[in-house]
Amino acid sequence: NEALSNAKWLVITWGTAFWYDHQALGMVGKCHKQPSSSFKRKCSKPEDILLVFNEFLAHQRSINPELKVILTVSPVRHTRDTLILNSVSKSTLRLAAQWATEQNSGVFNFPSYELVMDELREYRFFESDLVHPNKEAIFYIWARFEEQFFSFETRQTNQLIRSFNQGKAHHPFVQFGNEYHRWQEDQKKKQVEIDRRLAEGF
Repeated sequence: NEALSNAKWLVITWGTAFWYDHQALGMVGKCHKQPSSSFKRKCSKPEDILLVFNEFLAHQRSINPELKVILTVSPVRHTRDTLILNSVSKSTLRLAAQWATEQNSGVFNFPSYELVMDELREYRFFESDLVHPNKEAIFYIWARFEEQFFSFETRQTNQLIRSFNQGKAHHPFVQFGNEYHRWQEDQKKKQVEIDRRLAEGF
């Protein structure tokens, strides 16, 4: 509650439109490997999701009027729902997200699902289970997220941090000599520049 009350941005990722109706507890997100006889699996309609989201947004903005929201649909396939029902689920979420951005100011869509399904269609962008995006895909999605929501200065700072972290993870085989000392000095300069940028708010 404290974090949401002071946050400027909130990122919400929707994974599936399916939920479980427990005979005693009502709506639950997962069956937690309990007997299937205790549950009925149901699929939300786009208007149901939109109603819940709009109520949530109104409540949060009554506390934090400046809150902005980024909605995205997870590109991870829920294969246990079958590929056909997974497509139904993702379509439902995508439509609800579109309506949410159309009806509310300060609500934005980030197309992570579309990037994976339409731009990274080859299986070389997936882990061996062919369901989860791999590191290459995640880096691509993150780069597109930066382009859409970060300033040029922030993207520069992020690139500098990535370069510094790569250098930090590198362990030179030879830890003496001019080349090693130049590498150390370069790392120190990057650290100073990162600290300066972060202190200035980039």
